[in-house]
Amino acid sequence: MGGFLGKLFGSDKVIDAAIATGDKLFHTSEEKAEDYLRVMKMYEAFKVAQRFLAIIFSVPYMSAWFITYCASFFRDVSVQQAILNGDVSNIVTAIVGFYFLGGAAEGAIRGVNWLKGKKD
Repeated sequence: MGGFLGKLFGSDKVIDAAIATGDKLFHTSEEKAEDYLRVMKMYEAFKVAQRFLAIIFSVPYMSAWFITYCASFFRDVSVQQAILNGDVSNIVTAIVGFYFLGGAAEGAIRGVNWLKGKKD
């Protein structure tokens, strides 16, 4: 059969290419698992960036709060508290939320998809 189709289309390479293309159109569960692992490997750099941002902002912010608390016994620190409660607090909350809620949202989406697959 390959010889006849090869003569018809000009080459056995054309048939092999058509078969390979047809194989790429349908994903088996093994191919989906391999794709998922490949995506997770690429996602590692993003996770490192999330951790780095969380640490680089959270540690100084908490240190500033601790120093402000200790200084409050000796001086008026209402200006420092206003700064720490204002825009700086919003930035740190956004970054920490980005870090923790990103994983939580990913887990929730995975759980919903698992439940959908179980119902079918």
